Amino acid sequence: MTTGTLDERDADILERFAEIVAKSLRIDRAQVTPEANLSELGAESLDLLEITMEAEEQFNILIPQKNILKLAQEVRGADVLVSDGRLTDEGRRFFARRMPEIDPAVWADMSVAGLGQVFLKVGTWVRMIRGLVDSSPRTCPQCGQEFPKAVAGRVKCPTCAVERDLPSGDELNRQWVQQYFEGELPQGTSAAV
Repeated sequence: MTTGTLDERDADILERFAEIVAKSLRIDRAQVTPEANLSELGAESLDLLEITMEAEEQFNILIPQKNILKLAQEVRGADVLVSDGRLTDEGRRFFARRMPEIDPAVWADMSVAGLGQVFLKVGTWVRMIRGLVDSSPRTCPQCGQEFPKAVAGRVKCPTCAVERDLPSGDELNRQWVQQYFEGELPQGTSAAV
């Protein structure tokens, strides 16, 4: 994901997310570009926790607690996607499908540590946030009223009291991983989260 390819929605998400990152890390907002890496911007584990919590609040979403590699290894086994600290052929296919916006050559000799750096790119977070927003209920199915901010992962219509749970990023990721390995993803379908 590069600045030149952002659509209007992604540009809005980037702007809002960049404000969160800049405030949390006490850096200039201009440093937070899609290509920037949160660790290179100075984010440490506590900063990432704060950024995650602020993003969940700002976008009314539930960000995954596990990265997609860990979740895929739980579903399929530790040695299917990674061998000797590097992505296997299946691992390269998996991530090329998962993150089609990234140049496929990136996956060629990807280490697990390198993969962690890809997950910390601002553009990766923007894509993840967009997917979670798209997967989360925004309006009441009964009356059409916009849902307010979630409380404990649940939204409630202020007009007719219909309630819905926000889908967790982990749930959505697990569904995608299962569909991927069962061959049930329609061609051209990438992951939103």
